[in-house]
Amino acid sequence: MRINEWFAFNYLFKKLLFLRYSVYGESKMRIEWYRQTILLLTLCFIIVPSLVSASVMDDAISAISVAKIQLVNAYELTLQLEQTGGNITELTLTLNEAGLLLSNAEHAYSIGDLDAAKNLAIQSQNLLEGFADKAGALKEEASQQAANDFWFKIIYPIFGSFAVIAVGFAVWYLLKRKYDASGVIENDLKNYRIVFIVVILLAALFVASPAIQKVLVYPSVQSASFSELWLLGPEKKAENYTSSISRNENYTVYLGVANQLGSCAYYRVDVKLCNATQQPPSSFNRTASTQPSLYSMNLIVPDKGNLEMPLSFSFNYTFDEMLYQINFVDLTLNGLPLNLEGYTVAWTPQGAFSVDLIFELWIYNSATNVFDYHERYVGLHINIGE
Repeated sequence: MRINEWFAFNYLFKKLLFLRYSVYGESKMRIEWYRQTILLLTLCFIIVPSLVSASVMDDAISAISVAKIQLVNAYELTLQLEQTGGNITELTLTLNEAGLLLSNAEHAYSIGDLDAAKNLAIQSQNLLEGFADKAGALKEEASQQAANDFWFKIIYPIFGSFAVIAVGFAVWYLLKRKYDASGVIENDLKNYRIVFIVVILLAALFVASPAIQKVLVYPSVQSASFSELWLLGPEKKAENYTSSISRNENYTVYLGVANQLGSCAYYRVDVKLCNATQQPPSSFNRTASTQPSLYSMNLIVPDKGNLEMPLSFSFNYTFDEMLYQINFVDLTLNGLPLNLEGYTVAWTPQGAFSVDLIFELWIYNSATNVFDYHERYVGLHINIGE
């Protein structure tokens, strides 16, 4: 209720209440008491729901913000563990589960389901409880393993090679004394000295080989750092892509991301929809589409790792015969309804209603704490049946 409406209601109610109770002889003080009581109750009915709604919204926003911070912190811990040589496979599985819950929480918030948004964000937080302790334990385990490798792959092999040489020469010395004592001609023993020395050195090199591998400097090979993004058809092959769809029919593709950057990466895949008049991503200008993201997927992929997921989708729409255009209602992606209100497709000169379902790759920048467009995208060009 707006302010002017409130004052008009207040004035009219006061006049009617005074007129009614003046007929029955009620005093003005009693009438005023009734009026203030009823107005206070009315005010409670107006303000309290608004306050409750604002409180629920604040709780949802707060829960999502905390979940985002926790996911970033957990990713940073995973990155540090990877740099120390630790095994991050289990951690990345947990991160991707938490990332999925966060993505769904953000989607629930975007469609106004505040309770679901809050609950999903809290589930994401709970999944990351104790993550720092687990990462710390794995880091300690990696450090201990590195220390063991130092002893078993460097120190022990070096000492072992020296021991082989020492034992070899001791054996040679004992054999020489034995030959001298038996009166055998010394030249006969000298004929085998070179062979004996070669055998000792080869044995010493074999024992020291783990240490030699650690200290040898190999020619550096400059490998390119890059990320990969791909889309496969329903049989997980680069064929039989969906090109024509019907209303509320389900279709499946497989989206994949691979990391060759040299370290663990935190990706985000934005799902967008463009018609012929809207700007898609540009490979030439290296810019993302200006269309809003319908849904964002949070993905953490280790170095030299990849992640592939099925995407099931369907479109719901209506056909406007007067304007001869398609009006979208929603896009269902892996069971989640994505609102497409306001999205339309007009008839094209090519004789079809067509749209592009786009998947853009973004990457988290630890220096700026934001996601940057990673200059990669894939998409489906879809013709829509009436």
